[in-house]
Amino acid sequence: GIGHLYETVAGYVFRSRHDAGKLMGLAPYGNATLDMLSLGQAATFDFDHAWITQQQHAPSPSSHDFANRFEEYADLAASAQRALEVAVVELASWTHRVTGLESLAYSGGAALNCPANRAVERSASFTELFITPPASDAGISMGCAYYGHLAVLGAQRAPRRYSDYLGREYSAAEMLRALDGIEEVR
Repeated sequence: GIGHLYETVAGYVFRSRHDAGKLMGLAPYGNATLDMLSLGQAATFDFDHAWITQQQHAPSPSSHDFANRFEEYADLAASAQRALEVAVVELASWTHRVTGLESLAYSGGAALNCPANRAVERSASFTELFITPPASDAGISMGCAYYGHLAVLGAQRAPRRYSDYLGREYSAAEMLRALDGIEEVR
C-alpha cells in the first residue's frame, strides 16, 4: 500500500514499523536527499527500496546511537515524507481527474499523516476533504460498510454532517465548576 515505504523507514529508524507518527515528527528536521518514488501512468507509483542498501549502518540500536546519527535519520525521514506526500497528492489528483467529483474522503494508515493531508488540501482540486477520525486501516472497513448501506441497500445519506463531538453540551458555569475542582486537587 501507499504507506508501506513509510512503515519500512519507520522500522529502520525506530526499530518498529508502528512508529510512523514518530517518523512524521522527525521529518521536518531533515532534508529530503533521497529520491524514493517513481510515478507511472494512471496514478501508479513504485517506491524504491534501494535507500536501505545506501545506509552506512544498521538501524539504531540505542538512543545514544540515534542521537549521534540524528541528521542521517532526519534526512531519511524527510525523504520518506516527501515520497508519501507526492504519492498521496498524485493519487488524489488522479481521482479528481477521473471522477470529476468535488469531495474526497479517504482513510487508511497514510490518512494519519498530517503533512500529506495538507498537501492534498493545497494541491488537489477538491473543494472538500474528509478524513474519517479512525483513519487507520480500520477506517477502510467503515467506508465499505457505508458504501454497502448506500449502494447495496439503497439507503439515503444521513441528512447532517459528521461530528466528533458526542454527548451533551455543557454550560460555561458547569465547565468553570469542573475546572475549579481540578485546581483543588492540585
